Amino acid sequence: MVTMNKRIVSRFFLPLLLAGILGLASPLVAQIRLETVTVLLDDQEGMNELGYPAPLMLTWSFENPPPAGAQIEIQRGIPGELGIPALVTIPVADLPDDKWGDMEGLPTLNSERYALVLLDAAGDPIGIMTHIHGTIFMRPWDPDADFDPCSRTLTFRWDDYVYNDPAGTETPLPPFFNYNQLMVLRPGETDEVIFATSDFDESLQGREATYVFEHGPGSYYFRVRAVENQDGSGRVSYSNRRGFNFVSPVIDDPEIARVDVVDNQYIELEINLQGSVGDFEFHLLRSSDPDQDFEQIGLLNPTAPGPLVYQDNDVPDLSAGKWYYRVEAFIRDAGCENPSYASESASSLYLSGEVITQTADQLEVSLSWVQDPGWDEFSLERLLPGGGGWEVADVSTGLPGYYTDDLSPIMEGLAGEVRYRVIGSMGGEQVRSNEYLVVVEPRIEVPNVFSPTAEQAGNRVFRPDFMGLSPNSMRLRIYNRWGQEVYSVSDPDTGWTGWDGTLTDGRDAPAGMYAYTLEYQFPGSPAAEKRGTLLLLR
Repeated sequence: MVTMNKRIVSRFFLPLLLAGILGLASPLVAQIRLETVTVLLDDQEGMNELGYPAPLMLTWSFENPPPAGAQIEIQRGIPGELGIPALVTIPVADLPDDKWGDMEGLPTLNSERYALVLLDAAGDPIGIMTHIHGTIFMRPWDPDADFDPCSRTLTFRWDDYVYNDPAGTETPLPPFFNYNQLMVLRPGETDEVIFATSDFDESLQGREATYVFEHGPGSYYFRVRAVENQDGSGRVSYSNRRGFNFVSPVIDDPEIARVDVVDNQYIELEINLQGSVGDFEFHLLRSSDPDQDFEQIGLLNPTAPGPLVYQDNDVPDLSAGKWYYRVEAFIRDAGCENPSYASESASSLYLSGEVITQTADQLEVSLSWVQDPGWDEFSLERLLPGGGGWEVADVSTGLPGYYTDDLSPIMEGLAGEVRYRVIGSMGGEQVRSNEYLVVVEPRIEVPNVFSPTAEQAGNRVFRPDFMGLSPNSMRLRIYNRWGQEVYSVSDPDTGWTGWDGTLTDGRDAPAGMYAYTLEYQFPGSPAAEKRGTLLLLR
């Protein structure tokens, strides 16, 4: 049976400690040592540890076995006062486990300080501990100051396990406490987990740490423990526990699922947003270099979770390189300087090329693309002039992608724009790259002699031959040696038969040398002109 013997001021602790230090009381031997003072979580933990409910538990050890009938005086108070009030005197024989619970301690209001005195059977001191121990104290929150809804963080503060001499001077922590461990009990879980560990140092007060809420809304509980070893073995002391109800809006980190170049004109993005997205506004940012600053290009205000499609119609230059995008989420109307959530950056596929060889009969194009490893397969596609569809030139899964396209076998009749693009595929989804263009100039063959009386019909007229592509516009003029125009035609839509050697009045033109000018323009090319001479034979 534990009996309470309260006293206003200890009769023994301060004078006997001084006597022991000065060597004036040689019979006093420091036989008892207070090991730990720890805060118990609840009544059940008290029952498990002590056999009765108590908010605090003291443990101690003896340097020498105490004599028969010895007693322990337990003192609680504030260092710096004249002595420490005694709480209770208990026979050592009644405390076989060398522990005791203070049922009247208030560890949620302040750090409780304790000292022990060992008495003989007559109540005279025979041993005294040389330091006062105090509990770890977690301070109350100030929700307005300690909680930041923008970063979803809670800053909490505590005072470390204190270790004082009787005059109140704080000294380095007990040598057996080497680490502080910060504990959290998260919603839906039954066990506390360690979310941070720090070494002890001599700054005993003013500790603080920040917790990031990554597990959604709900009631969280925090406390600090001092431990001898990081695995929790050895001596341990717990602080009081404090709860916090996290109700800030929560979303998953935004995800940019697709960056697709559409028809080589603009970039379309698909962005996945999950959670209470209506509580946020989303900033879309773009950069040509992921290591440089991103520029905000759009503001997204979704009302429901799910995929969102955005068209970037103002990309400066699709042929300049890859374009990188990022999404940042800000709590609506909270005035946050920094985003609460942000996506990983995602980029467009970029295709570049170089013409290796280009002659009238040969064309080789080297192509390369920077592949995103998030896509499984990449197809290089080619679009030839003439109205056909895209065709696959190469399929690649390696990094990086490259291919040399040899168009020499199909050069005859090939003219106009040859287009290339890359298609990235993954799980049925596709994205397109920019397009790389190679212009194959049409070949124009102009005869230098003809005869209206020739045996072969093709040699009876003078006519330029546009090989591979018809011009949008053209005009052919023929002049005699005096500079007079003897023939003119400009009709690319209906075609023309060429000059058969007759003059405008129907007479045969005399044999001899004539001059010509040919003006023409091909689709996608500037106007051009060709001049030369021809020989008319009779």
